[in-house]
Amino acid sequence: EKVCRVIVEDTSYPLAWMSYILEGDAGGMVPVVSSKSDQVDFDFSGTVCSNNKILSCKIEKSLEAKESLIINDIQECCDEDSGVRRLLEAGIKSIMCFPLQDKTRVFGMLGIGSYDYISLLEEEVVSLTEMADDLSFAISAMRAEVRYENLRLSLMHQKGITNKRIRQINELNKVLSAYDYSVTNALK
Repeated sequence: EKVCRVIVEDTSYPLAWMSYILEGDAGGMVPVVSSKSDQVDFDFSGTVCSNNKILSCKIEKSLEAKESLIINDIQECCDEDSGVRRLLEAGIKSIMCFPLQDKTRVFGMLGIGSYDYISLLEEEVVSLTEMADDLSFAISAMRAEVRYENLRLSLMHQKGITNKRIRQINELNKVLSAYDYSVTNALK
């Protein structure tokens, strides 16, 4: 959320969001965090483009190609979908989408909305792409850290179970040794 907030507060872009790709049968993308300027009246409780065939197709193709996408006039993508219509009503004229990816796959998208038609210089596109790549790296690092912590906790749990079983076996060995001693003495 901080990244989206920084984009909105430190640039002229009134809207920024991150979406993650849903895996499996669910498919699609769902916005997980967003930030908007006070002038933008837009609710991100639903997906922005999942129901819009034109826009979702363009985004899907750009993400498959692992390329950024700039849609200068989202009016061209407006069909019966209320998400794009809501963007237009909020004054957003164009959007930029940048893939969030690790080494093996695209796992999401950074989206930025603009009140104006976008005419970016090449270095601005490079800068925004690098920002998305840095964000992707940070998300991947956080995921790796969470996986590591989960493995560590699982290992500690397994170690606890193993130590408990060792204590139980040692107790049984003591009982068996005592029984063995008593049987041996009874047989003498």
